[in-house]
Amino acid sequence: VSPYSSSVSSPARPAPRWPTAMATATTTTTNGSVVSSESIETTTKTKTTRRANKLQSMLGSNFSSQSERTLAEQLQIFSVYGLPGYDEEKIELGKKEKTRLGSWKDHVLGVESMTKRECDQQEAIWELLSTEESYMLALKAVLEVFFVCLQELKKEGFLEIQTEKLFGNIAYVYSASKAFWDNRLKPIVERCKESRERIDPLQVVSALAYFDEDLEPYEEFCVREKNCVNYLTAQKKSSADFKAYLEWCESQARCRRMKLADLLVKPMHRLIQYPLLLKAIMKKSDDEEALDKLTTIIERVEAFLNRVNEMVGRKGQEERLSYIQAMISGYVGFDCPPEFEKHFASLFSLDLLSPMPGVPDFFNGLRDVFQEGSLKLKDSLHPIKAKTDVHAFLFTDFFLLTTRVKKGHVKLLQQPMRVDRLICEKLKDPSAFLLIYVNEYRFPTSWYLFQSATAEQAKQWTDALQDAQPAQIGRA
Repeated sequence: VSPYSSSVSSPARPAPRWPTAMATATTTTTNGSVVSSESIETTTKTKTTRRANKLQSMLGSNFSSQSERTLAEQLQIFSVYGLPGYDEEKIELGKKEKTRLGSWKDHVLGVESMTKRECDQQEAIWELLSTEESYMLALKAVLEVFFVCLQELKKEGFLEIQTEKLFGNIAYVYSASKAFWDNRLKPIVERCKESRERIDPLQVVSALAYFDEDLEPYEEFCVREKNCVNYLTAQKKSSADFKAYLEWCESQARCRRMKLADLLVKPMHRLIQYPLLLKAIMKKSDDEEALDKLTTIIERVEAFLNRVNEMVGRKGQEERLSYIQAMISGYVGFDCPPEFEKHFASLFSLDLLSPMPGVPDFFNGLRDVFQEGSLKLKDSLHPIKAKTDVHAFLFTDFFLLTTRVKKGHVKLLQQPMRVDRLICEKLKDPSAFLLIYVNEYRFPTSWYLFQSATAEQAKQWTDALQDAQPAQIGRA
């Protein structure tokens, strides 16, 4: 019985590669001998029996039915029969990946007459091409081993893993990379092999003319990459079955012992490599046209990389602001009759992700957290009272004072203070500093004396307050 058989209705899947019996007939071999189909069938049955015995010995005498099968047994089946839908030869392709393209010298004539600089240029171009293919095949390993194995295990009722949380849109990234290789870079290699001539750097320029459009899926993947890795780490800690799944995948020859965490960060690392590889080509080029066009394409690639970095940074900012938002509990600024409380409840909320007030639309961006930490406070409202422990936040546009109420939660002490109305003064005590809050007429309305644990921490606060002031340029 096939280990993939099931009495439960499930999505269609390729049958395992069991040898099939042949009709009775005679076959003439290459040396002229005649072999009957009965002997072929006998040999086939013998091979089948050997594979079944191998599986039986691996799983033990008490081989479980599909409904009772453990994850370890299912992985052993994958080890013997391969992952459904994928040929073993395809999975084993990784053994030769590193040397697939060989050296450019294997394809170009007249290498001995080339100068060292010309050879270095070809070496730099070939580095871009060969590493692109290796990288693309690494992405392929993620899909053909990690992704397919997880899908198959989920079909069998194992691992309640959210695939999109683990892999993001890596399938689209691979599709874009494969198209980029097949349509842009691979033709350069094939042209070189066919013509036996060295590669003109202008061919590389032409191939990367639509770089940002070709690799657009990278934007979403890089933004989600950190969350994917965090989800992977969390699942490894909480699930022994998930850890066993990872270990099995990483042991496959196709993956060359690469861990999934390493594979998931490859797209971002590859983006960073493109301008470096192109600069290496430009460094070894002398033709003015090639230099001008390489400069232009490098600027375009770097602009794309900068845009991705900005998107990643913005996502990180949003997550940090959301985390702080969840920490902050409600605030009531003044006493009021109970019947009026419902009218004020919604007004005493703080939305850290909302636009910064008073900042023109063209200048507005997501607020940042310049500084956060614990301080001791004495203020103008309670000048006689002993210093209070507070937890302060300095954002792009306002300064916030809170007090801890329980682990991971804080309560607002007072309304936010606009940064552009704060005056910071250093004191003789290097571990202390004074904040003066002024109104719209620059008239002092309150003061705040802060004491930090060390002089270094106080300096960090005063420096951060100074850094926050330029961010207010353009504020109304």
